[in-house]
Amino acid sequence: MSTACRIDDEDREARTTELLHQALHCEDDDTVRDLHHRAVVLNRDLALTLSRHFRGRGIEVDDLEQVAYVGLCKAVAGYREPCVGFTPYAVPTIRGELRRHFRDHGWLVRPPRSAQEADLAVRTATPHLTQTLGREPNDTDLAAHLGLTREEVTRSRIADRAFHGVAIDAPLGGSTLTLGDLLGSDDDDLSSVEWRLDLRRALTTLSDRHLLALRLRFEKDWSQREIGEVLGVSQMQVSRILTKALGLLRAQLEDPTDAPRPVPAARELVDLPALPAA
Repeated sequence: MSTACRIDDEDREARTTELLHQALHCEDDDTVRDLHHRAVVLNRDLALTLSRHFRGRGIEVDDLEQVAYVGLCKAVAGYREPCVGFTPYAVPTIRGELRRHFRDHGWLVRPPRSAQEADLAVRTATPHLTQTLGREPNDTDLAAHLGLTREEVTRSRIADRAFHGVAIDAPLGGSTLTLGDLLGSDDDDLSSVEWRLDLRRALTTLSDRHLLALRLRFEKDWSQREIGEVLGVSQMQVSRILTKALGLLRAQLEDPTDAPRPVPAARELVDLPALPAA
């Protein structure tokens, strides 16, 4: 680190500590907010630097930066130790916020580390190969470029898919049906915003395995055999997982005082066993 950078860091640290020391001894809320804001502005580069360490793991850069800023704001608001520098206090706070974000929005089913590394390599190489080839590279192109087998590239794509959560409004492959449609009925009110919010809340109660199975089946239109390969279970077990997941959602969405809501005939377009009786 150059002398100039070290002086700048020391100056930033001293100014931040002074601002927060003033805030600790100030009783005017507006003044405290202004002091905290100035401390956040002074340390934005610190938050950005920490967010860069988490890039390339499946979450958008803008999201990472916003999460880091949230961590920085929490550090500024929670700083209570003038005898300890702000940076040593803020760094673990910001990192903790980033890690919690990955915990809450990251892998639904964590693939092997080799698959995660291959996924990163594939996503990094794809834009370059697209420009070189004049088209989007296929698995064979990527395998040759990266020195991987075609199977390793395929597994990397599975790793990428395993990262994201289920989207209830995403259409099923090759049709306009959605997961919401599959759980619907002949009641027009089910298309309301309120019902969709209820469904979103119900989805948050499902296990990671149930969520991933639903996403792969209804959003990606994967076969039960393909889902079984990702989850490490048999095709019959996948059928049971999907049935249980849909049953749990139906149980939460139905009012026990109402008549059971029938599953539409469109459900038969996908390879799923009948839902258990309500």
